[in-house]
Amino acid sequence: MAFFSKSLVCLALCVAVSAWTYDERQLSAPSRWGEVRSQDNTLRYSTCSNVGTQSPMNLEQGSIDPSLAALQLSWIESNNYTVTNDGEDVTIEIHDVVSKLTHTTGQYQFKYAQLHTPAAHSFGGGSHDGELVLVHETDDTENDIRFVIVSVQLTASFGHHEHFSTLVDVIPQYTGTKVTASESTPLSLKKFVPTDADALAYVGSLMQPPCTEGAQYFVLRHPISVSHLQLEAIQQKRGAMATARNKRPSQGQGTRVPLRVLKTRSGASLSTINSVEDPSNEDIFAICALCFSGLCLLVTIAALLVSCCTERHDES
Repeated sequence: MAFFSKSLVCLALCVAVSAWTYDERQLSAPSRWGEVRSQDNTLRYSTCSNVGTQSPMNLEQGSIDPSLAALQLSWIESNNYTVTNDGEDVTIEIHDVVSKLTHTTGQYQFKYAQLHTPAAHSFGGGSHDGELVLVHETDDTENDIRFVIVSVQLTASFGHHEHFSTLVDVIPQYTGTKVTASESTPLSLKKFVPTDADALAYVGSLMQPPCTEGAQYFVLRHPISVSHLQLEAIQQKRGAMATARNKRPSQGQGTRVPLRVLKTRSGASLSTINSVEDPSNEDIFAICALCFSGLCLLVTIAALLVSCCTERHDES
């Protein structure tokens, strides 16, 4: 009977910790992800225990590697995507278009984006207020680099980021169970990437279980500005029981040395070698308005010069 009771306790414990959380107070906290067991008592996320190959990590100034600048992004605006909120992470998946990325190791399709607050990666020990990771995956099972991930840093300010508001508004409210919302509001990934897109690159892993390795990261050094209210809204939508920090602690660097990716010689940045995406109507309108304003300014200057010359001629 005692043996039977112990077996039940063991089984209950396995079930209790079969999931994972960002909360360090729990048995399935980030520091113990590699110890989480399934109901058959096997280690479920053993890769998470690896040392020197996991993500995120603290990034120092890296040496320049021009070969990594050949990152080509083809991100298409979407009108059909889902946003999932499971109380731990907010995940965005696109369904109607194929956004892709071309790296020196092959071609990768956009799979999903996730939000972390505060930022998971740090620079010299300090981190930003949030991070948006854009995950791309290859279909080539023999490719050592299975994922290419573009990581955008978010810094809190007093001004709203208009397109980020679109994303925040469509995040469903978590009420205790995983919830997914289907959306049709236009969403463009390229609008989340800063103009100055210099990056630090390294190879690591996914930042949550199963912590799959073979992920090439491009962590953008310059953040985009979002408002304090926007970040607070994300936290509020993750639910009252959500941990304040949905990020994994920094992992050991091991022998990895981050490499700095600069703008290409043509002047195009990592983000804008960019999209082969056609300009939107708003972009075209803005360009036309700018050209018209410039033309009006030239006409005004010409009129002033003519007026000045006429006055001098009359005086003489």
